[in-house]
Amino acid sequence: MYTYAVILAAGTGKRMGGDIPKQFISIKGKPIIAYTVETFLNAREINRIVIVASGSFIHDTGNIIDYYFGKSHAQEQDKKIEVISGGVERIDSLINAIEFIKKEAAAEGRNPSDIMVVSHDAARMFVTEKMIIESINAAKESGASTVAVASTDTMLESSDGKVISSIPDRRMMYRVQTPQTFKLNVFSPLVENLTQEKKKTMTDAAGICNENGIKVKIVEGSEENIKITFPRDIKIAEMQLDNK
Repeated sequence: MYTYAVILAAGTGKRMGGDIPKQFISIKGKPIIAYTVETFLNAREINRIVIVASGSFIHDTGNIIDYYFGKSHAQEQDKKIEVISGGVERIDSLINAIEFIKKEAAAEGRNPSDIMVVSHDAARMFVTEKMIIESINAAKESGASTVAVASTDTMLESSDGKVISSIPDRRMMYRVQTPQTFKLNVFSPLVENLTQEKKKTMTDAAGICNENGIKVKIVEGSEENIKITFPRDIKIAEMQLDNK
């Protein structure tokens, strides 16, 4: 099985504020995206890394990769990193990566049924190799997997955002994280005919697989596997790094 990591880094990070997307913010002197890429580069199961960045930040992304991984990257020919352009919606960026992988696979004579894709948010800098390995193994069995953590809070549903519509059983509730992993030949046909409306509501691979009848296995995540979203998350990340 040949495994690609797709790191989604095309988001604008509006909730963070500031002049640059959150994945390029430095924490303890190192950009968030560099922490994320480093874990995947060190994971033996990953053969190739595709970073999807917004058009205006492709050059900056390439510079970060060259600065932090240029030497080791050149020595590990089986783990080359490619930076490509993202799309309007999150799912568009993932689709762009899928199309890139399909073209590369065809050029190199690889069978799509032998290709695994591990999709991950660039802003989740505390992903672990254990999560990556378990995600891949789970997807080998069912076709797709997602990292998630069981909810410790009671969840509620509201149809209008004002009053409670229902309160699901907490024991059945999970909070979705990434990586989300899938076999290329399983996922690719599912996104070929997605409408623009569906792209706005179906934002991740696990949701698309689930809606199309693919059993998505749940892999245990971690409370530390936070997605840097708000300014307060920077402080949390700094504390987590101090405790490593």
